[in-house]
Amino acid sequence: MFTRAESGQYPQERMPAAERKTGPWGEAIDYWLKQRGLRQSDLVKGTRIEAKTISRIARGFHTQTRKLELIAKFLTVPLERILVSPLKSGPGEDRRQLVRGIIEDALRSVDIGNPIDEATLEIAKRIQRLSQSQRRSLLQLLEGLEALANKQRRGGGGGSTNVS
Repeated sequence: MFTRAESGQYPQERMPAAERKTGPWGEAIDYWLKQRGLRQSDLVKGTRIEAKTISRIARGFHTQTRKLELIAKFLTVPLERILVSPLKSGPGEDRRQLVRGIIEDALRSVDIGNPIDEATLEIAKRIQRLSQSQRRSLLQLLEGLEALANKQRRGGGGGSTNVS
């Protein structure tokens, strides 16, 4: 029983941790969910995969590749980043992989398609060191600057604000 009838208190024992298997996609999915500020429930809604299946996949249980593809698509990462945990990469590789992922996502979202250069990588490294709330604030700032630049290009902007 979960409560003690005589005292109304919860027992001191804790429930055992959920069993984990060896599939590296479990760690990778946890990693990418944390990076995106998402939860397993978001995966359920976004992929239409049952909650119990998402839970088993996120714990490394065997699954079908097509389900991993749906998860990768929802998380906007290549399937390879789901098949191999970023936490198991070589020294510094997970950081480089994360930075490249952030940059690739950003380039895809603004559809400029420029190759990633060292200056862009350095900016991404600096962004990666920010907290989630600081990143959100930075994103809002960038969106405001882009809106201002678009307004100026259309000839609707007065003043001499430089956005480059």
